[in-house]
Amino acid sequence: MLSASRILMIGWMMILLSSCIRKYDMDFSDFNDVLTLNAELNPGDSVKILLAYPKPPLTHGDYKMPKDAVIRLYEDDVFLMDVTYNIVDPSAENGLYIAPYFPKPGSKYAIELNYPGYPAITAEQVIPEQVKIGDIAFEEPWENRDSSKTLTSVWTIVDTGEKGYYAIRCWYRLRQLVRLADGRDSVTTSRPNAIRKVYVNNSFRDFNGATAFELDANRPVTVDLNILGKDILESDSILAASLSFEVQKLTLDAYLYRKTYKESGDNYGEPRTVHNNLKGGLGIFSAITSDRKTVVVK
Repeated sequence: MLSASRILMIGWMMILLSSCIRKYDMDFSDFNDVLTLNAELNPGDSVKILLAYPKPPLTHGDYKMPKDAVIRLYEDDVFLMDVTYNIVDPSAENGLYIAPYFPKPGSKYAIELNYPGYPAITAEQVIPEQVKIGDIAFEEPWENRDSSKTLTSVWTIVDTGEKGYYAIRCWYRLRQLVRLADGRDSVTTSRPNAIRKVYVNNSFRDFNGATAFELDANRPVTVDLNILGKDILESDSILAASLSFEVQKLTLDAYLYRKTYKESGDNYGEPRTVHNNLKGGLGIFSAITSDRKTVVVK
């Protein structure tokens, strides 16, 4: 039989736990029935736009994709071309619209989208000036790598402005010889993430580099790398290996979208609204420029 003190302790614990539960009354009657659009312009790639029908709250399953939307693309306020549904594979069900055109750094691009039964969507974005990666300096020579330690690389982002919004990526590219079940050999390529930690202005920022950050021009960003040990690189099955660095310069909309999107994925945090810059729809129309350097390690 429980003592009075234990009953009292359990009671206080139940009160404490229940005080952490917050009830929200959500009204779905005014659900905004608009299309969802996502696009990130990059001079290194053709224009690609993803489009989807809205999904009512509390529903599950994949999004459905309209194929016959009319999307007009403008460059510096002059009509450029139509963005058409998946010109590579029109039968695909992926909601991808493509324009065979590479946007230019410094130019302004705008879209107008019309689809029967839904509000028209408009948005515009100015492509950032081209970003450049400076020198990549390793904390110690690559040939002295030790898989039991963290190898640090440092590079300087060179930009013409005083400040900017950036994101970074770093990955290995491995070509490996694999023996198949039937005894034949096959060559596979993998791209494992190389970043362990990211430091901006000497402050820890992220574990994988996906988070966008604000940075003064010509300031170093330090990256702790997951190292491929000598035993891996010297294996006969590894035919080639390289280490690639990429820096991206983002518009303000791209920065806010990535930042709020990551924050919205916190299952234990307060609900957050993901940044949206579309008129008449939900989603993002943003832009980046990027630069890449690769170090051959085998």
